[in-house]
Amino acid sequence: MKKLLTYPVFILLSLAVFSVNVYSKQLDIKEGMWSWSVRMEMMGMVVPSTTYSDCITKEDLVPQEKQQANGCKVIEKKIVGNTVKWKIECKDENGKSTSTGKITYTKTTAKGEIVVNAQGMNMKSNINGKYIGSCK
Repeated sequence: MKKLLTYPVFILLSLAVFSVNVYSKQLDIKEGMWSWSVRMEMMGMVVPSTTYSDCITKEDLVPQEKQQANGCKVIEKKIVGNTVKWKIECKDENGKSTSTGKITYTKTTAKGEIVVNAQGMNMKSNINGKYIGSCK
């Protein structure tokens, strides 16, 4: 009897999680080309900022520099309100690295942070984005 009650409860909880996830994907963002500025801190030093552009859509909300995206795969992504959290795993000739990040979008701007763990070192980056036009 107890087993029979557990199964419907599991289904209801799964549906509730799915409903929240579908609702949360309605974030307020202008899709298109975005300019990203990244400021990295590594071992107490601040590395000069870098910039790049990336096409951001509601299906692809994780900003990635295209040259670094090769060999990388988003393995987790969660959207809560206007904040996107993710985990990326990359593999190349130097080994494996993982990065976790979160970014909050506000229609045409975004702000967040990324932590990369590569070869036992952690590098923290602050990232700022702004919408600059349509994707080409």
